Amino acid sequence: VFNLEVLIPRHAWFNVRATAQRREEAERAMEQLVSWVHMATLHAAGAPILLVGTHKDKRHDPAEFDDLDTRMRTALQPLLSRDDVNLVPWESGGKLFFPIDNTIGHLDPVVQELRHAIEQSAVNDKLQYLQAEVPARWLQVHEHLKRRTEEPSDPASPGGAAAAEGEQEAPSSFPAVMTRDEIREIAAQYNVMDEAPEGHGGVSELEWLLLRLHSLGAVMYFPEERLRDLVVTEPSQLVELASRIIRDPVLHPPP
Repeated sequence: VFNLEVLIPRHAWFNVRATAQRREEAERAMEQLVSWVHMATLHAAGAPILLVGTHKDKRHDPAEFDDLDTRMRTALQPLLSRDDVNLVPWESGGKLFFPIDNTIGHLDPVVQELRHAIEQSAVNDKLQYLQAEVPARWLQVHEHLKRRTEEPSDPASPGGAAAAEGEQEAPSSFPAVMTRDEIREIAAQYNVMDEAPEGHGGVSELEWLLLRLHSLGAVMYFPEERLRDLVVTEPSQLVELASRIIRDPVLHPPP
């Protein structure tokens, strides 16, 4: 979701500086949009992606939509030909994005088209994740992991104390990374065990759950011996961990 007012900058009469600033903001917003598509594809390759532009009541000129669509196709061109990128266009308008009017909601015909596109994308998604049946306890484990990830760090913990002093946290103290032992303890509360029953090929139910969540982009889990003891429960936060390799957290603190 993006703001049409930002991506469609207008000339500020008698203010060259303001006009240049608006253009720079539009360029940054386009870069963020491309980055978001990259990130969505990283988390769930092949999943439907719909781009929605809000504030159509402020930007409704068809010529401006044409220009934005051209710029958007140019910026996304390297991604549009990839098999793992599934952008769902606004078919009746011939655009990559759905321009909607927030002020009238469902009365906007494009909002109705957007709803239909979302429904059809979910039904026709080749991943078929909505049709897959999973035990209810798996959902309970996933919800618990999400809550655990969103909890603020304890200042009394080693990682919290280091953060308070401006030092770099150890990866195991990062909220988005949990050990398999921690996940095993949580899963056991919902009767999801890490012991392989007979007749299941030596794979435990917890292992199946982690592999399933990984396939959906909900977590990052690799069953290889050297990697299986750590699970990234919030993949988007992995960017923060990776950034610590190339920047000093004291000189360049997280935003």
